[in-house]
Amino acid sequence: LLQLYTAQTNYTIYGISWIPNSARILSVGMASRGTGMISVWNFENQKLVEQSRHEKQAALKCVSFGASLAPTRQFATGDHDGNLFQFDIERLEKPSWSQKAHQSMIYCVDGLGGRNPNQTGAPEVASGAADGYVKLWDFRQPNPILELAATEDSITKIQIDKDKFIKQCPEAYCVALGGANSTSERYLACGFDSGDFKLIDLRMMKVCYERHFANGIVSIDFDRAEGKLNNIVLGCLEGHIYSLDFYNGYENPAVVDFKLPESSTVWQVKHLQSNRDSFMASYNNKMHLFRYEYPNDRVVDGKTQSGQIKSVCDAMVGTQTCPSLGWSREKNGLLAWGSMDQTVNVGFVTNLKAIE
Repeated sequence: LLQLYTAQTNYTIYGISWIPNSARILSVGMASRGTGMISVWNFENQKLVEQSRHEKQAALKCVSFGASLAPTRQFATGDHDGNLFQFDIERLEKPSWSQKAHQSMIYCVDGLGGRNPNQTGAPEVASGAADGYVKLWDFRQPNPILELAATEDSITKIQIDKDKFIKQCPEAYCVALGGANSTSERYLACGFDSGDFKLIDLRMMKVCYERHFANGIVSIDFDRAEGKLNNIVLGCLEGHIYSLDFYNGYENPAVVDFKLPESSTVWQVKHLQSNRDSFMASYNNKMHLFRYEYPNDRVVDGKTQSGQIKSVCDAMVGTQTCPSLGWSREKNGLLAWGSMDQTVNVGFVTNLKAIE
């Protein structure tokens, strides 16, 4: 990983993404006074510079262009007050769609359907929040298409007095949309701080697979959002990375647990655009490229066999944690990430053909 550009800013960056069909980057985050910040970054004279900046009422936690229909460049984001927004990149002063989506902080959003709706279905956005709800939205409507609430057995009761208890729901840390093999087939994966993982079949509108992991789930990524359901990777607390292989259906997937030498939170996992078997993970101040290697026989006696998660390379990319990263759609190997040291960074992963 070659670190090409670094630009300093004065707010904490929580979400970062390449703007589709351009060489620009969008970052969102929180200023020191608790307000939200949106910045557009561009390259000028071989330097990464902040092209524009807009301040919002509450801190912004996440960003996704997945539901943006070409040629428009619209992104979804959520704030600490539970508001969900859609902004046009050319009109950042006012959202084109907004809704009070959750009762507390929105941790994550993910969109799907913007690139090829004729083959993968209508654009939709999923959101997860600290109130424990996961919701699915179509921005043509004011109300959610789907709401997933915590079940009674997953709620923790905490005694605060002799006869008083408070109920604490597991918080929805991460969501991802994928498995869009047709206009009707689509899946929603969500992870919670309790370690619960749920996979929802959106065609049947039901939870088709769920599992409890020992570590809280912080990030989720499908190996290919626009394609048949295959592999899902989870980044968790305590340095665990899990791979779930749904090649033979979602009844009994093969699960692989990879433990990092450092017991660090795996903040992000993102698959390469050109290689569905390789993904980048960020933890501490490192970027780590992994590859999932399939077994010789993926199915034996009707059961999916486990492969292996193998390390390809890693690199230190700063002084503090990198909670967000994003691959460029247009240039294979081009990567952007935001760091807690208030920097926006661009790097390039070389020699990717060697692992294809």
